[in-house]
Amino acid sequence: MKHKPRLEPTAVRLNSVGGQLKAFGQFMAVTKHRNTVYRFNVIVIERENMTNLLSRDVAADMGLVCRLEQVDASGDDDARIGLMKTEPVTIKPKAGAEPLCLTTARRVPFLLMDAVKAELSNMVES
Repeated sequence: MKHKPRLEPTAVRLNSVGGQLKAFGQFMAVTKHRNTVYRFNVIVIERENMTNLLSRDVAADMGLVCRLEQVDASGDDDARIGLMKTEPVTIKPKAGAEPLCLTTARRVPFLLMDAVKAELSNMVES
């Protein structure tokens, strides 16, 4: 950012799979996308090498997400949500095959990122 914004106190509580995230504060951001100006709060958290996140509501308002629906698995949707009814899949790699790319199936929780990186480094070294 060209100008460092002044942080305002925030009472927002942010939780991730790895636990609660500590918020330093927040500031109002102004950005322009497709000739429309958007204003939204940015919450600054304590973490090195953090991936930036944009809230679901702001992303939908800006048209970055075309379709967004939330599923409540604790209610009447239970009957509709479940396993796919199909034959089990078996993956059989060719003998001597080497992977081209190793990535995680989903994002690693922020609070576990350092531990996961350390474990991956240990695995590569051994």
